[in-house]
Parts: sequence; C-alpha cells; structure tokens
Amino acid sequence: MTTASDVDSAASTLTAAITAYTAGGGNATLLAQWLISQLKQSDQRVARALEHNITRFISDPPDRRAFSSIG
Repeated sequence: MTTASDVDSAASTLTAAITAYTAGGGNATLLAQWLISQLKQSDQRVARALEHNITRFISDPPDRRAFSSIG
C-alpha cells in the first residue's frame, strides 16, 4: 500500500464520518472549524498552506479524483 492510497482510504473514512455526523443533525460549521484546526495541528507545512489561501486553488465543483491519481 502506498502513502497516496493510505490518504485515499483515510479520506473515504472521513467522508463517511462527515456524512454520518451531518445526517444526524450535527453542526456542519462547527465540524468544519474542528477539521481545519486538526489539519493545521497535524503538520506545519499544511498549516502554512491553509493560512496562505490554498483553498482558492481548489476546483469547483469538488475534485472527485483519488489522491493517488494526483498526489
């Protein structure tokens, strides 16, 4: 298993968790804030990317490609 496929697997699990949380009436804004906080704490490079408006480079609609195909 490669690191990229590990990321894909984690993203799939995260997607399922987000879906379950919001379907159960969970606060999507609170969850998004918590997720961004967790991402920032995970790695300083990721934190810097998030602080420097990396989200403006994200395609709209959401990119559905597997990370292993792009990362």
